[in-house]
Amino acid sequence: MENARGTRHAAPLTLTRRGFAAAAALSALIPPAAAFAQSKPPGFTFYGSAPGDPQAWADALRLDPARFAPGQFEWWYADGHLSNGVTFVASWHLEIDEAGVLQPYVTVNFATKDEVLLDRKIRFQAAQARFGRERCDVAIGKHFIRSLDGLNRYELFVDPEINGGYGLHLELDRTVPSYSPGPDDGSNPPGPYVRWVCAVPNGALKGTVTVGRVTQEVTGSGYHDHNWGNVPMSVLVRDWHWARGEAEGYTAVAAAVRFNNGVDARNVYVADRKGVVVAALGPAVGFRELATAAQPDTGKTIGSDILFPVEGKGSVRFAGKKAISSFVFDSDAKFHWWYTRFDSGLEIDLAHDGRRFTATGHAVLEHMDFRGQAVGDK
Repeated sequence: MENARGTRHAAPLTLTRRGFAAAAALSALIPPAAAFAQSKPPGFTFYGSAPGDPQAWADALRLDPARFAPGQFEWWYADGHLSNGVTFVASWHLEIDEAGVLQPYVTVNFATKDEVLLDRKIRFQAAQARFGRERCDVAIGKHFIRSLDGLNRYELFVDPEINGGYGLHLELDRTVPSYSPGPDDGSNPPGPYVRWVCAVPNGALKGTVTVGRVTQEVTGSGYHDHNWGNVPMSVLVRDWHWARGEAEGYTAVAAAVRFNNGVDARNVYVADRKGVVVAALGPAVGFRELATAAQPDTGKTIGSDILFPVEGKGSVRFAGKKAISSFVFDSDAKFHWWYTRFDSGLEIDLAHDGRRFTATGHAVLEHMDFRGQAVGDK
């Protein structure tokens, strides 16, 4: 892929079904030690802070469509807590299957604190998908997420007419800095990789949501990030915990990734409207499972209450309460990849600017297990 400041296509790219030569076995491409070395981050990258440089490319299509190959993937994720008590998650995906065919799809989840209202994965034809290369401009069928102003403002739409009477039409305005836990100049590293940009760690939501064919005006708080890679995640990653939430004006995002080569990668980001409070990664961030729960569908024990200690700063805790989403995200030859999301409490206990502060609030906590269930098990 070109450097972010190189020449790029101005118009969004509409993708059609096309063939690719079969790839060699992906697992053979990954030397265990070298796989993580490509993505080991020395520090955080913050976007959109330089005058006149909105860096909208950071959230555009990051794979090179001229070099699409089996196993590649990219997705744009958003979630929100709304004033009517509904929590939503929506994500727009592309993946290249083993035959080299583009497979776009959308996932949508609506829930309240008491029940799951909707949990769907909707597949589309490749010709129904469009992905912008200058900025975030993603449309799959009638569902879309697009930038209205660099990384500052987004428009999200999930069409209720083709989604069982559940949908949304919202604007998301960023309130804290965008970041990535690692270097990012717009290019992709050599060798196998997975990448992540947190475009909107927290933002203000306003618009409408449709639940059971009833449309309401709502406000709320929201989040948006972006992931991509050139091999299936299961080739590099065993599992991850990720969480994000808001507590008394503070935004917290944290992740812990276990790689197949035995390396653990962890990061914690906390910010408010004044700026970044904590941005820590690697050995400075710990990981403790304070409680576990049975995965709702497989019964496998997974961490549901996670503490992230931050060296010299304090800690951030995501205390999962009730599972609000559980499904097979995808599968490989050996395992089904189980995704679980918990409604969660958030507890922040940190030192900043010479003082100690605590804050409590609401969050979502997710677990992705690439060895969630052996293929063939019931």
